[in-house]
Amino acid sequence: MRIMSRLKREKITCPVCSNEKEIAIWASVNVDINPETKEQILNREFFNWRCDNCGQKFHLVYSCLYHDMSNKLMIYLIANNPKNSKAELANLQQLSDQMRMFFGSEYRLTAVFSENELIEKIKIVDCGKDYRIIELYKVILRNELFKTRPNYKVEHIYFDSSDDKEFFVFLDNEGKCLATEFRQELYHGLEEDFMDKVGKYTANRFDVIDLDWAVNVLNDVWSDDDFI
Repeated sequence: MRIMSRLKREKITCPVCSNEKEIAIWASVNVDINPETKEQILNREFFNWRCDNCGQKFHLVYSCLYHDMSNKLMIYLIANNPKNSKAELANLQQLSDQMRMFFGSEYRLTAVFSENELIEKIKIVDCGKDYRIIELYKVILRNELFKTRPNYKVEHIYFDSSDDKEFFVFLDNEGKCLATEFRQELYHGLEEDFMDKVGKYTANRFDVIDLDWAVNVLNDVWSDDDFI
């Protein structure tokens, strides 16, 4: 079975000229059927919109389901809602049950709360990595960064790739950016140590695999409380 790309109509109001218009947005996108949409997402063009009345351009991120049949991957982007929204969590559970019924346990299901996280998850899978192991890796990077640059207040760490190079990007609370290389030996070490354990910490649904998830796993598995 395929989850087809699906458009829906929604009214939006231009914040500049207050013009109201009904536009078509993607409720779900199947990148095997519509491969151009994947490039648009990775290039940050997918959520762009221009007001017909005043011509102003906007970046309008909204909730949608990303479906990659080739990689057996579904990512549900939750936009403009808090991470622990009861309504969204209930919706995710219902959607998870539906997807598992049609696709079984072989599909990877995950949920994200930002465009950056969506792009990151796509790139991780495209590079043949496991995003659960990557999140564990990022906790180690935070620990290393704190020891070497204690005044750098990292807010986000993102996996990225370009021209066959893999690396991590750090962003602090002022928007300052750092980068570090991807260490294959560290990744494979984590993969060897944790791949048979991470399944215990996922519910076989659209799990949110992020920093909180990774810290919980490491605190539970490792006895060294000084690590984090």
